[in-house]
Amino acid sequence: MCCELSNQLKMVQDTNKRLQEYNTSLQQYNSNLQADASKSGETISKLQKEKSAMMETMAILRESNSSMGNQLESSRVSISMKCI
Repeated sequence: MCCELSNQLKMVQDTNKRLQEYNTSLQQYNSNLQADASKSGETISKLQKEKSAMMETMAILRESNSSMGNQLESSRVSISMKCI
């Protein structure tokens, strides 16, 4: 009976040790996931800022293009009037 209890105790201790190792492994994995998520969040934030800046630049370029188109058309009309 004593050997049986000793064996059971040893099994419980071994199981406990494996569970602790598994828990430590899960904690490390969780830490790595959190670090990756944080880096991803930072990357997304930077990309959103870059996108906003690019959208603003595109709006300015569209406005400039429209203005230049209007100036070109005005110049064409002026040249046509001079030729008449």
